[in-house]
Amino acid sequence: MAKLGLRTINEMVGRSDMLKVDDSLRTLKTRHLDLSEILRPAWQMRPGAATYRVRQQDHMLYTRLDNKFTDESEPALTKGLPVRIECDVVNTDRALGTTLSYRVSKLYGEEGLPKDTIHINMKGSAGQSCGAFLAPGITIELEGDANENDKFANRK
Repeated sequence: MAKLGLRTINEMVGRSDMLKVDDSLRTLKTRHLDLSEILRPAWQMRPGAATYRVRQQDHMLYTRLDNKFTDESEPALTKGLPVRIECDVVNTDRALGTTLSYRVSKLYGEEGLPKDTIHINMKGSAGQSCGAFLAPGITIELEGDANENDKFANRK
């Protein structure tokens, strides 16, 4: 960043003018591609176009399914008691188990909880990175489908 004269990530946002095409990587299929319009900054095409933090976003983190997992796992987190959680899941529920896994790792370290202390049964279509970062002691079972099944398949 410093070599480019930029001090913060925010200064980099929208700076497609800083990108260059590496012609040495061109192939027979890509040699005639003109990327100039993709690399042209928005402010050149539309003067005054906003490229950074146009409006405040509400990511609605308070509605995440992971919050339910954490709340209902309280007996496991505080007393090590086994819990079972039943729920429906939709593909906008992403990275399920990460917040709960964070709590487990903060309380119990790398070892986590005994196997299957927290058992989550879900039905539906799970979103991206479902169970990708589960702490030991958490089991997720899904009746349905999941994005990135390769990551999810090893999480039982």
